[in-house]
Amino acid sequence: MSNKSPRSEERRSRRAERKAAEERAARNRRLGLVVGAIGLALIAGLALILVPRVTSGNGGGISDIVAAEGAPTGVPTSDRTMGDPNAPVTVVEWGDYQ
Repeated sequence: MSNKSPRSEERRSRRAERKAAEERAARNRRLGLVVGAIGLALIAGLALILVPRVTSGNGGGISDIVAAEGAPTGVPTSDRTMGDPNAPVTVVEWGDYQ
């Protein structure tokens, strides 16, 4: 005959069921948080896409392109340089259109 009484087996069984229920609840909470975060990200993404279209009035397209003003007329230019060659400060600008 076994040393374990039916009552202790019943307690163990209830404890195991309770633990399994707690694990399912924790898993459901995590799943809810993940689904909520994904939903929030989707809503934010849609808002970022749709709000400028609604508020701009032109369907969200690019507005008219305006050419930049030319170089100031009072600044001397020579080849790729502008301004006084003996100036105390030199600015070097690099650009990459890629």
